[in-house]
Amino acid sequence: MTTLVTLPKVKGRIGLTICGGSPYYSSIFVADVHLKTEADKCGKIWAGDEIVAVNGCSILGSGKAYVARLVKDNDTKVTLEIRRWKVEDESKGLDIAAKALKHRVLEKMPSGVVDGLGFCHAVLANDKLQPQLERLTRMTQFCKDFSYRLRLLLDDLHALVGVHTDIGNAFSGLAPFERQSEVSTALSEVARNLRNIGLTGEECVQDCRKVLSSVHTLIAKALPDTQLTIQKYADKKFEYLAYCLKAYELERAEEENFAECEPWNGVYLAWEKEYRDVVRLRHAHRMLFNRARAVVFEKIRMLEMKLTQDLPVHMETVAEALGAFYKKAAEHSQGVVDVFPIPCTIEWNYITTQYVEQQLATMDLNGSSSTSSSESVNSSSPPE
Repeated sequence: MTTLVTLPKVKGRIGLTICGGSPYYSSIFVADVHLKTEADKCGKIWAGDEIVAVNGCSILGSGKAYVARLVKDNDTKVTLEIRRWKVEDESKGLDIAAKALKHRVLEKMPSGVVDGLGFCHAVLANDKLQPQLERLTRMTQFCKDFSYRLRLLLDDLHALVGVHTDIGNAFSGLAPFERQSEVSTALSEVARNLRNIGLTGEECVQDCRKVLSSVHTLIAKALPDTQLTIQKYADKKFEYLAYCLKAYELERAEEENFAECEPWNGVYLAWEKEYRDVVRLRHAHRMLFNRARAVVFEKIRMLEMKLTQDLPVHMETVAEALGAFYKKAAEHSQGVVDVFPIPCTIEWNYITTQYVEQQLATMDLNGSSSTSSSESVNSSSPPE
């Protein structure tokens, strides 16, 4: 089953690399389809496809030079008759798995260590996605640090405003036992201001916790989803590079080890079949790699857009909430300061005796302890 494919020529090229041909090989086939060329855009030609005819002329038994001359004859377009062979074994095998693992390890090493890889190293070194991944890693770490430090700040602030509320409650409980109206009013005013500081602080904590929840959602859901997509992309990338390395090794083997073989030797036929299968699988994995790459680019673009839009808003919200709290806390604190000094004498019997007895009554103490404490307080009280 053959297929006719017509390709326009751009700058005298159609975007194919061919391999095989007389006198050593049984056929001429496509070794590579160049990216972003007419052959790549049409999507009908894959690496490993056999070329049966060019512009209606059969090329069976011909060499590459004859095919190149047929391609040059027409300045505008070229019509190819293509036959696609099925790959008998599409399993990756131990060799491909080992090469993929090798690239995983080598990608994290200095470039000087892996210069011997040649083409595959160039693919690793020129990956334009790598700077974006590094930037995403830094932004992720910033989000985690921001969330961690904001959580510490809110925990401490919650404890601080709780202390103000407790002290305000203590002053509020003390005020009713003072029979001098000026003193009672002053204590109530202190209690009111301290408790207002506590309420204002709680409002600030609640506003900031909403920001913390939003950042936590970003860290717990959006970032892991993007990281999973990146992991899938990395798997496709290293599988593709493994087939690139395998094809490179076969090309080197042809140059170095087949020089002494006679034309149409069985070694050549075996090499032709293996190389054709490898370049076909390399082409298929390159398509998967490019598709995964496009998905990763889009995910990172959307995530970076969200981070750059949301993080400044979150930080501004926190800054405004803290600023409002500090301003109101300063006003209430001034209200506490303005109460003092109180121009009166706080009497011992009302402030101490009544309040302490009320507190002791609520404590779960044994009878002897309660009696001794009461006697001690009464014995220390001055006579009426």
